[in-house]
Formats: sequence, structure tokens, C-alpha cells
Amino acid sequence: MADAVRRGDVDAGLGRVPVLDPRAGAGLDRRLVRLEPVDVVLSADHPLAQADRLRPSDLRDSVLRYPADLARLDFLTCFARRFGVEQCVGATNLGLEPFLDQVRDDPRCFSLFPADAVSGGGEPSGVRFVPLVEPTPLYAWSLVWPEGREPDRLAELLAACARVGGRRRWVEFDPARDWLPGSGPGQ
Repeated sequence: MADAVRRGDVDAGLGRVPVLDPRAGAGLDRRLVRLEPVDVVLSADHPLAQADRLRPSDLRDSVLRYPADLARLDFLTCFARRFGVEQCVGATNLGLEPFLDQVRDDPRCFSLFPADAVSGGGEPSGVRFVPLVEPTPLYAWSLVWPEGREPDRLAELLAACARVGGRRRWVEFDPARDWLPGSGPGQ
């Protein structure tokens, strides 16, 4: 998405600017529009699967499964470093169902998933989604556009994001309660 915005193929995009690669944000202007809580997804057979909630540090002896190549998912890398998860495995991105099958079939593994993603449809068979607390990891979404070239109607789009985000509390961050890559001790 970032390359398409830089080239001018699209006027703006919604995405995450990686923390671990400062070049990823080069040539882009951005505005934070959403801090999305994430849950842990794990096999129903995982030793922690029956918990009502978990702390990120509870996962340190489990294996963090990436849904794609490790180099492309720095949020998960930052999470693993911050909370002492030493075992991580990557995978080829084959889509959501094959990824959830991999998590379901390996009771040592877990991954992170948007907390709102399962609210309406329930949990797929064989996996559990458990809220993370103390702290709650937040995934930062930004509206991005080419540096120095504001697209037409950008102000309207940013105002709409601010209105909806304000109503739904999309940009609330409390460092005593939440975690963002690059924020606070241990980052």
C-alpha cells in the first residue's frame, strides 16, 4: 500500500507504518486514526485456552505464529521482544482459514488478532480468542498520503475519521493500561 501511495497510484491509504524500519514511512505523511486492541488466538488445546483473559507475559513459553513472512510483520516482532516470547515461526500467507488451521493444529502456538474481528460471527471451531490485558496491545492504523501532496478532500476524510474515532474512542491510549510498539520501557 505504501508504495502505491508514494507512486501516486492511489491518493491515500490506511495502514500501519512499521516501527522497526524507519524507511517504511519515508515519503509519506500520516495521521493516526485508530488504535485497535488485539486478542490472542490459540488452539482450544493450548494450556492457556480456558482463561477468560491473559497477560502478554503469560505467553512467553508459547510459540508465536506469524501469518506470513516474519520480516513483514514488525508488530508481532515488537510484541515478542517486549514480552519475552523467544520462539516465533513464520508461514506462507495462504489466507485466514489455513492460518487458523495452523494455530488450531499446534497447541504450542498463538498469534494476535483484532479484538473486533470475531464479535459477530463467533469463534471458528478449535480455536479460542482471549482478550489480552495488563497491558492491552494496540495496533496503530494511520491514514497515509504522499509527503507534501495532500489529496483533494483529505481534510474531509480526516474530519470523518476524527468524528467516528471520537464517538467510538478509537484513539484512546493509556500507557498504564495499553501497549504500543515504541512506547514506554522495554518498548
